[in-house]
Amino acid sequence: MNFLIKILDPRGLKLWMVILALVLNLVLMGFLFMTANSVLVQQGGEFAGLDTALMLGAFMITFLIGFVIALLANDRRGPNYGVYGAIGSFVMITVIMVQSGLLALLVGAIALLGGYNGGMIGERINLNRKK
Repeated sequence: MNFLIKILDPRGLKLWMVILALVLNLVLMGFLFMTANSVLVQQGGEFAGLDTALMLGAFMITFLIGFVIALLANDRRGPNYGVYGAIGSFVMITVIMVQSGLLALLVGAIALLGGYNGGMIGERINLNRKK
């Protein structure tokens, strides 16, 4: 439980970095869903690997944003920025996919894990640069 409290603690975070992470996640996740929608329209409503594509896309988007924001912030709070940014993606995913049930929660959880992993790896790179 202390781990979750530490990750969600907003003290010491740069507000503009959190807002940037949220906005980037919302915009890029919107593009992901628009792309998935256009593929579904072109395929006639049938796309066999859509769930896997959404999971991979959500993970990679939040991973890359968390990674870049952690590198930019350089204040030893990279995973916090990644998770706060991924919360925006989680909200968008659950709102858009509300009728998918468990798939919406699965893709949302993957997005949160992607943000955390990206922030963690970005922070490790920052720590290795300082040595």
